[in-house]
Amino acid sequence: MRILHVFEQAGVSGLLAREQRKLGHVADVAMMDGYDGFKQSSFYGCRIIGIHQIPWRARVLWLKKIRFIGRFVRLVNNTVRKLVFCIYVAEIARFYDVIHIHSFYWTSFLMPRDKPKVFHFHGDDIRRKPSFRSKYTRWITSLWLWVNRHRTFYVSTPDMLEDLPRAVWIPNVADPELFKPFRHKENGKAVYFHNWHERSCSRAFRLAREHGWDLTVVDRMQKESMIMFEDMPGFLGQFSFLIDRANIKSLSKTALEALACGLVVVNHEDQLVVSLPKCYNQEKVVGQVMKIYDSALKNLNL
Repeated sequence: MRILHVFEQAGVSGLLAREQRKLGHVADVAMMDGYDGFKQSSFYGCRIIGIHQIPWRARVLWLKKIRFIGRFVRLVNNTVRKLVFCIYVAEIARFYDVIHIHSFYWTSFLMPRDKPKVFHFHGDDIRRKPSFRSKYTRWITSLWLWVNRHRTFYVSTPDMLEDLPRAVWIPNVADPELFKPFRHKENGKAVYFHNWHERSCSRAFRLAREHGWDLTVVDRMQKESMIMFEDMPGFLGQFSFLIDRANIKSLSKTALEALACGLVVVNHEDQLVVSLPKCYNQEKVVGQVMKIYDSALKNLNL
């Protein structure tokens, strides 16, 4: 089977593609440039597509120096980048059997109709709250979901089933080749990753005080605090506990990776999770995805 993953979210696409190649399939990931802050796409060897690769690109970046049109230029530049990516993906899609689209659903508008498409959402792309999207973007997405309501959609965390009740959950996986259990002594150290969707760190500090933990806060909204994907196991190895997010009612991808490394995780209910739940087994999840592809191909041929 020839599989094309469109877009990369938190290492999910890259990991799936790697495991699918091990099963003997052709699996590639097309990723748009500028969205690889933690270098997951680079780690898994995804194909990064940018408008700098298009010879007819208009070189208008110097216009950003003019303040009153800078915002307009950035908007146009971002729109052109997305359009170029969509055109590129639509062009190469004809060489694959299945198209697995991660969040970036508008790429499907230009794709061949005779290709089975799997739509897989990963968080803020469809969550009503917390959401970083504009009202306009949320309205467009809601309309698209309603128009395509006959489809089966897939989500990466169980809390998203509240927004898409008829969707199917495909659990995220912590890469077992990168995030491995290690022996460490109880050092009373905890880490908390502060993201845009949580206003303060007060809950993390409260839990640290209650348990007597020495807390380290990593602010993911600050570039200087960013930890690259490949370096995460070594960083997590400094701690015994991870305090996970609270306002999203599911284990984060980072929490799964911490559990895979042997840390104890405090979940959104302030409960201690001491081991990785069986539903997050990589072999099981990859098998689930392959069955989804088989079903999509079968339904297309009916």
